[in-house]
Amino acid sequence: MLAHHIPAARLAELVTQEASLAVDVRCADLPRLAEIAARGAAGSELPVRVRVRFRAGAEGFPLVCIEAQGAISLVCQRCLAPVDYPLDIRANLTAIADEPRTAELASPFDSILLDTDGGLPLMAVVEDEIISALPLAPRHLRAADCRSDVVKRDVWAPGESVSRPFAGLAGRVLRGR
Repeated sequence: MLAHHIPAARLAELVTQEASLAVDVRCADLPRLAEIAARGAAGSELPVRVRVRFRAGAEGFPLVCIEAQGAISLVCQRCLAPVDYPLDIRANLTAIADEPRTAELASPFDSILLDTDGGLPLMAVVEDEIISALPLAPRHLRAADCRSDVVKRDVWAPGESVSRPFAGLAGRVLRGR
């Protein structure tokens, strides 16, 4: 398991050594991710392979490189059934002590704030990166995979009359009525 928190001295050591850490993480290991993952789905306990590399950035700040591959089971917002969402994340984050120091970074560059003691909340950062890569409204990509009857039936078929109750409003608004 990755350390939840890396103290400042250990972070400096990892950067100097250009260390690399790799681990399999499950949704249950990340509480915010566990809240949005599909519970009890076959893929809900599939591990996500996380690799974190440390090195010195161009400006002398620690650079944290995060890679995550795997799949997360989410809830399809059409049919409410589980849908496995593939993950392939690569993020390079510069670790800085405070917000004003971002001016010293080459633009554009993603950064993360260290704790007040200069430590890195590693698992929270990994969880943030995974959550930010997820869709806002997950759904099955193919309608045939979705269990929703609304998605599977044709909502409109050629030859049917279509009701457009607001179609005439555009002309009235433009004419000032």
